[in-house]
Amino acid sequence: MGRKRKTLDDWCKKHEDLQIATIDNEGTHTLVCKYCNTEMVTDPAKKPYDRIREHLMSSRHKKFKTASKEAETAGTSQETLFDMSCRQRAKETEADGVIHDFVRALAYSGISMHQADGPLGDFARKYCKAAKTMPTGQRLPLKYLKEAFDKDMEKIHNDMRDVKVSVIVDESPDITGVPTINTLLCYYSQKNVKKHVVLVNVDRVNASNSYTVASAVSKALLTVGKTWKDVVAVATDSAEYMRKIVREICQAEGIQILHVKDIAHLIHVSVDHAISLPCISDVRSVVIKFGALFKHANKLYQKYTEICSSNGLFGAEIEKPASVVPNRW
Repeated sequence: MGRKRKTLDDWCKKHEDLQIATIDNEGTHTLVCKYCNTEMVTDPAKKPYDRIREHLMSSRHKKFKTASKEAETAGTSQETLFDMSCRQRAKETEADGVIHDFVRALAYSGISMHQADGPLGDFARKYCKAAKTMPTGQRLPLKYLKEAFDKDMEKIHNDMRDVKVSVIVDESPDITGVPTINTLLCYYSQKNVKKHVVLVNVDRVNASNSYTVASAVSKALLTVGKTWKDVVAVATDSAEYMRKIVREICQAEGIQILHVKDIAHLIHVSVDHAISLPCISDVRSVVIKFGALFKHANKLYQKYTEICSSNGLFGAEIEKPASVVPNRW
C-alpha cells in the first residue's frame, strides 16, 4: 500500500509556520505560510516535502518571520504584517506583469530576447520601477516567454467561448525543409466587437497528407476548447488532400462546412485580370509618359540655368515645372 496522503492539519502539526486559510469566493481551504501568505503545494505528485522545506529555508520567509517577531515584541497588530505581505506580493505580481509585457513587445516586434541585456533592457530598468528585477535575456525565453504565451492562449480561449470559428490551414516547409502545418482561427469577438485572426498551432510532421493535417487542425481546435462542430468554414489551398479532409470531416461529423479553396490564387487571378484591362493599361501609359515629360523638363531647366550662369545672367525668371508628387513615386 502507498503512503497515506497528508491532510492540511497534518502539515500544520508538522510545521508551526504553516496555517490553513480559506480561499475567497471559492469556499475551499488551502495551506499557506503564516508570515509570507504564500500558498503551499500539498499535491503528492508535485513533491510537497521538498517545496515546503525549500520555502521555510528561504531568505524571504526568514525575513518576514523575523519582522513578525519584532512586530509582536513592539505590540504591532497582525493586520499590519498581513498588509506588508500583501504589498510585497503585489509588487512581485506587478513586476511579473511588466516582464511579461516586455517579452510580448519583443516577440511581437520580432526582436531577440537577448536585447533585454542591451539598451532596451537598460531603458526599461531605468524608467520603470517594476522592471528593476527583470532577468537576463537568456532567462526570458526559458521562463517568461512560455508564461506569457500560456496567458495569451488562456485569453484567446476565453474570448472564443460560445462563438463559431473559421479555420485557415496551410502546409509549407520550414527553413530546414521539414513539412510544417500552420493552423489559424478566425472569429468575431463579442467583447471588443472586432474580428480576430490568431495562429494557434504549428506542427512539424514527417509527411503532409489528409490524416496529418486533420490531426493538426483537431489538435488546434482542442487547445481553445472547440470541435469541428464549431467550425463554419475552412480556407485551404487547392490541393486534393485538403479537399478530402473537409469532405471526410463533414461525412464523419454529419455537419456542413464551407470550404474556401485558395483565396490567394483567386486574388492573384482577379488582380492580374484587372491590370490587363485596356483602361488600366491606358492610365499606366499616361502616367509613364507624364513622368518622362517632367523628367525631360527638369533636365532642360538645369541646362538653361547653366547657360545663363555661364553668360553672366543670374536670377533669370523661369518657373521650374512642378513634380508629379512631392515624394518619390
